[in-house]
Amino acid sequence: MIRPLVAGRRTAVSCEARKVALLGAAGGIGQPLSLLLKMNKLITDLALYDIMGVAGVAADISHCNTSIRVAGFTGEAELATALKGAEVGISMQSIMQTMHSAYSHAYQGQYDSNKEDSSDVAEVVMCSMRTCP
Repeated sequence: MIRPLVAGRRTAVSCEARKVALLGAAGGIGQPLSLLLKMNKLITDLALYDIMGVAGVAADISHCNTSIRVAGFTGEAELATALKGAEVGISMQSIMQTMHSAYSHAYQGQYDSNKEDSSDVAEVVMCSMRTCP
């Protein structure tokens, strides 16, 4: 629900989201973002999703003393479950690379990170269309 808040001459917008799905929660940006979302009083459920390594992040974030329920979802099979009923979805996904593999593939012309990332984004968007309100 979005409603304007009027304070003097300025208007702020308040957005209440009951469930938020954070995709790419195990990454370097997803971990601190999940902590910030956990502190937001307008959220009731936080679904953390990544292709691997999200169970530890979900366990750590759930120990923060707030009333928000946290659930971790791992792998492509659980993507639809993570997105189901979410009012807000945030995607922080990208292909994980080491410096060595990134350089070696770039010079050999065998790796196209934009192509890989765009296919992942397309999959997330299609799943979001099917499962989110």
